[in-house]
Amino acid sequence: MKALIFSFLIACPAASANEVFRVSRVVAAAGEGVERMNLKVAEHEEVLFVETAAVVSAADVQEAWAEILPSMRHIAIRLKPEGAKKMAAVTGELKLGIERLALIVDGKLESAPVVHGRLGAQFVIEGFDDLTDQQMKELARKIAGRPLEVPGVEMPEVKPPEEKWEPYTEEEYQQIKARRAKLGVFYSDTLRSEEELDAMLGKGMSRAEVVAALGKPTSGEGDAEEANSVLVYHVAPERWKEEGDARMLPTLLMVHFTDGKLSDHEVHYSVGTRELKKPGWVPPMLRLSAPEPDLSRKPQTEVEYFESVKAEEPEQAVNRTNLEELIGLVTRLESMQIPGGATPPVVSAECDLILVLAHHFPEVGVLRKNARNGTIAVAALGEAVIPYRSGRKPLPVVDPKAE
Repeated sequence: MKALIFSFLIACPAASANEVFRVSRVVAAAGEGVERMNLKVAEHEEVLFVETAAVVSAADVQEAWAEILPSMRHIAIRLKPEGAKKMAAVTGELKLGIERLALIVDGKLESAPVVHGRLGAQFVIEGFDDLTDQQMKELARKIAGRPLEVPGVEMPEVKPPEEKWEPYTEEEYQQIKARRAKLGVFYSDTLRSEEELDAMLGKGMSRAEVVAALGKPTSGEGDAEEANSVLVYHVAPERWKEEGDARMLPTLLMVHFTDGKLSDHEVHYSVGTRELKKPGWVPPMLRLSAPEPDLSRKPQTEVEYFESVKAEEPEQAVNRTNLEELIGLVTRLESMQIPGGATPPVVSAECDLILVLAHHFPEVGVLRKNARNGTIAVAALGEAVIPYRSGRKPLPVVDPKAE
């Protein structure tokens, strides 16, 4: 189930003060069946023309609840099946990235976001900074048509539906593994016991002999010509051992070389659990590739790797799995910044990954348009994309058939 976060904030008066909840289309000009409304965001006030007809209304709401956490405060809406169909039908007709929807809550225009993807049964609304936690809960009850709380009477709270995460099937894992290989990323299916490693890895082995025995490493330090170097093998997160609750698990092997020969190896343990499959996961459809790492040379920097990734068709349609993969690549790039570094890292505005990101994430499109000397600051790229990972922005799915 897909959630959309409407993050244009600040409420303003609307004409129909008796409406509990309504979503309507924003149109270009006044006319029959259109009302003029004002939307104020920070210091900016905007006049909008909003259709009086509802795409969906309170009658289409199956449930609503307030989600109040330190990092977010919003009201989540889940539509009835017919309401979800209406929302999907209308948003499927919109010009994505251009046309907008107006959200009217309790007679007030709360936001008018640009729609970047076809919507379905569930979304969330932000913009309630002027309400207390209790007022947000009461508003959610009102939207859902549930009775308001009565002092001294205990009333059950509605909680979001639980999502069941499951292990990847063997076929799905092999798809993920093949995908990583095309991107020049390699993980081990399992980590052998220390007894097995002791038997396989003898001191004095060359780097090539270790790779022949263990397979391609995930990363490394130094190159084959240096006296001291390291090969690092990570276990694929989907293949971590299932040990119930989080506990120390063997997840990484480091093989050390001195004077070009194996001198030691060590197993590292991490706290964690196996990575599970999200509800609604689908195989990726965007065709990406990267050169296989050259183990005889020093490892690429994160910027060099990012710029080396090639997209067969930068404007190809994508699905949610692709979008999450793209966000992950930006997160990996951004996380490697050195705070206070003398030269802030930049990436080429013309590399394939930026072309793909700019096509699907409007913020990156703006960065590319305003690129200086043909480059984009890694910090700015992270600020533009990483909020999508935390859920503060909706994933801009642009191909409804891909979901």
